[in-house]
This record gives sequence, C-alpha cells and structure tokens, in this order.
Amino acid sequence: QKDNLNIDGTRRMGQLRTQIDHLTRLKRQPSKIEEEIKILQDKIFRKWPNQGKYYQRNSTIRIKADEAKSILESKKEELDEIKEKFDEKTEIINQIRAIE
Repeated sequence: QKDNLNIDGTRRMGQLRTQIDHLTRLKRQPSKIEEEIKILQDKIFRKWPNQGKYYQRNSTIRIKADEAKSILESKKEELDEIKEKFDEKTEIINQIRAIE
C-alpha cells in the first residue's frame, strides 16, 4: 500500500514537473499560451458543455475588462501629458516669482 502511494506520488511529481516545464517554455511565447488556453477551453466545452459556457462567459468578461483597461491606460497617458504641461507652466511661474 505504502509503495503504491510512493509510486503515485512520484508519478504525480513527474507530471507536475512536465507541466511546469511546458508552461515555462510557453511563458517565453505569449501567443503559444493563448493557443494553449483556447485548446483547453475547447476540450472543456466538449467534455462539459455547461462548464464550457461558463468559460466562454468568463472569456467575454475578460475581453471587456481588457478593453476597459486599455481605455484607462490611454486616458492615463493623456493625463500624464497634461500633468507634464502643467508642471512645465508651474516651473515657469516659479522662475518668474523668483526673479521678482
């Protein structure tokens, strides 16, 4: 019994190491990760249609969140530009005051 547990544990550790190696390789290639996620989602959808619907809904939410994030980032860039201009004008005003 104990030997079987050790064998199962060893096998599981080997599987985990393989998965970690695989994910580490994928990490260097972002498009590969997206492909892998899509493949896994398709498998889930075929095996458990209800779960697949859940994942599709989650993906839609994630896409909308990504869109909102990109809009916020562009607004942040605009605000940063305005702040830079404001800082420049404040610096000029401070220099004029120093002269007076």
